[in-house]
Amino acid sequence: MPKGLDSLRSWAGIPTSEQVEWASRLDRLYPKSEELDGRGDAARHLGLGWLAKQSDSPNLTSFLIQAREYMNFDSGRKQDLFNNALGFEIDADTPEEATREIQRLISDGQAQVFTPTESRARRGYRNGGMVHPGINALTVDQGVPVNGIASFRPSV
Repeated sequence: MPKGLDSLRSWAGIPTSEQVEWASRLDRLYPKSEELDGRGDAARHLGLGWLAKQSDSPNLTSFLIQAREYMNFDSGRKQDLFNNALGFEIDADTPEEATREIQRLISDGQAQVFTPTESRARRGYRNGGMVHPGINALTVDQGVPVNGIASFRPSV
């Protein structure tokens, strides 16, 4: 991200791109198959919520991460909003402490998490559906990627 945007973020009291990158990397604690609606996705959103709480403008930052979920038509919105809010409640002083608490919230079942099978069903991948860029459609049923779209053979 250009330095100018990080300066604006700093001025507004919201997390820098480096801090947001920390939250984005939390999904690496879990298998790649769980980066969409699974434990990896929950970890990212819990991390964003914690970052919002730690920022100089927690209410503004929380509003921005929640508002972002309304900018797309993702079927995971309710889950992401829940995990963002849960992350905002994490009581930790450092990213390392927050990471441990995030893992505990996920393993204790307090975070909203879906299995890969549940995620595919929720998003309509069994019947064909959009695959977000960066998601390997070949790992989702029998999809073949075409410009960010996966085509599927109908189930009979």
